[in-house]
Amino acid sequence: MKYLDSLPITEKEKELIRALETDEPATLYMLIRLSVEAFEEYFGKERTWHLIRYLYPLLSAEDKEFLPIDVSDEDRFELFRAKEQIKKLMNK
Repeated sequence: MKYLDSLPITEKEKELIRALETDEPATLYMLIRLSVEAFEEYFGKERTWHLIRYLYPLLSAEDKEFLPIDVSDEDRFELFRAKEQIKKLMNK
């Protein structure tokens, strides 16, 4: 998760993100975009959107091309599980 070192975020924020095991900036970017409410609860709305803006330039052209516009039912279940994991981590 070397990309975290390039982000202007606190050590506490980096710890939470490391716990999510997002090895690539695209993974974290999509996780935030698809569960933005959970991130806003922890980081606050403004900080969450700063994080999105910090991550976007780190995405490859291919990552940007394949960002999903709609989310399938299967993906919705995965997002629900991710949101629950985020909530658990935030309550530690």
